[in-house]
Amino acid sequence: MILHMLTKNKKFKSAKSILKGILVLGSIDLPAKLFDAVLYSYRMCDSSSRVFDSLFKTYAHMKKFRNTTDVFCQTKDYGFLPTVEFCNKYISSLLDLNRVDIASGFYKEMRRWYCNKGLLSSTVKLKNLMGKDSLQLNVITFNTLIYGFCKEEKLHEANMMLSEMKSMNVTPNIVSYNTLINGFSQTGNSEMGGRLYEEMVRNGVKADILTYNALILGLCKVGKTKKAAYLVKDLNKGNLVPNASTFSALIIGQCVRKNSENVFQLYKSMIKSGCHPNKHTFQMLISTLCEKENFDGAIQIMQEMLERCMSLDTGILSKLYSGLCRCGKDQLAMKLLNEMEIRCLLPEGFDKARAINLKLWS
Repeated sequence: MILHMLTKNKKFKSAKSILKGILVLGSIDLPAKLFDAVLYSYRMCDSSSRVFDSLFKTYAHMKKFRNTTDVFCQTKDYGFLPTVEFCNKYISSLLDLNRVDIASGFYKEMRRWYCNKGLLSSTVKLKNLMGKDSLQLNVITFNTLIYGFCKEEKLHEANMMLSEMKSMNVTPNIVSYNTLINGFSQTGNSEMGGRLYEEMVRNGVKADILTYNALILGLCKVGKTKKAAYLVKDLNKGNLVPNASTFSALIIGQCVRKNSENVFQLYKSMIKSGCHPNKHTFQMLISTLCEKENFDGAIQIMQEMLERCMSLDTGILSKLYSGLCRCGKDQLAMKLLNEMEIRCLLPEGFDKARAINLKLWS
């Protein structure tokens, strides 16, 4: 009765506190008993659907995901459903914890409810049958799931979500397309990324810098740097300015092609434009320059890393150090290690004494 009174009067924090206290100390079968007790006392207490919403949210906040989904399945049978906004947050929190399996299962339950109510149609928009208590899937629901599948590299499932949202008359937006294009680009599937781009243009969705960055990355990952360069020129047409991600993608392309001269030129253009590489881009730059024995360029880039308090991975630092020693720049190599040590930037696992001894015996 207390839960009904609290939720009816919008005292949600107090209701949540009581529920948490009950659930923490309760037995394994308590969730089922608790739901039954709330349901059977609902009419008697002249309660509101907020009591079920509070129960749903408490399970979610306690990361009792199976119980959360169970409550959703049980409450929908009685017409009590949490808001779509909270469902979206719940799905998002599952994906943040890499629980795509539960998020996918929860979505299927949401969708099944629509099917049972006859709300799925390719020609009729979803109807709000139950006023404020109805559940209406929106673009955020689908975008959250698309992001989760892309994060797990389940691109077929992510693409199916795009098809499904169209069948439910939910219009994909820039986030939907950008997430998918980026997902395919990260795996080097530039062709699929290009098809999605063409589709979004046909549907009147205007590309932004994130769209172009994803497309450029997809092309550069497979060494198609000329096509990527054409896309960079297109940025001007859309009044878009290259950012750090644009330059990083282009650098990846030149690194794939082992073109150290272009790599270094892109790096200088990047700095001149006021953009700065992240650690991954820095390491790729240094690794490529070391492979081409451009140690002067590698050291120049290394200096900026030190100024930004970034350290190299052990493998790349070993490659740079041994390369410098091999070409007679022992003092420069030693100076680099000393400076990194002073700044506490020597990577974990790098043995400075061993590196020096190996040089002495070589």
